[in-house]
Amino acid sequence: TERSYWLMRLHMTDGVGAHQLMRRLAATRMGADQSFVLAAVKKHGSAFSFADAALQADPEFVLSVVQANGWALEFAVDALKANRHIVLSAVIEKGDALEFADASLKADREIVLAAVN
Repeated sequence: TERSYWLMRLHMTDGVGAHQLMRRLAATRMGADQSFVLAAVKKHGSAFSFADAALQADPEFVLSVVQANGWALEFAVDALKANRHIVLSAVIEKGDALEFADASLKADREIVLAAVN
């Protein structure tokens, strides 16, 4: 199937290739395919920038994405950048993701400590 083909291509790429493949497929149904997007994000966090807007706004999916690659927080909708659980998960995975958190969470002691550890 087409989905299997693109998943195979994705698994054969490096991080930059995943980013480029995601950009190429953003306008297709693959940009809304949760397993494909998650696999791409695991290789390169910025691949999430090309995901379907509904995925970028889905709290459960965004949580799974930032747990796989904290950098992906940058491309979540703003409301989720203010979600304490999502931000904490992102900074646990990648401390530098704190940069993309809502200002209201950048002074949260637990989040800051998680980011620097």
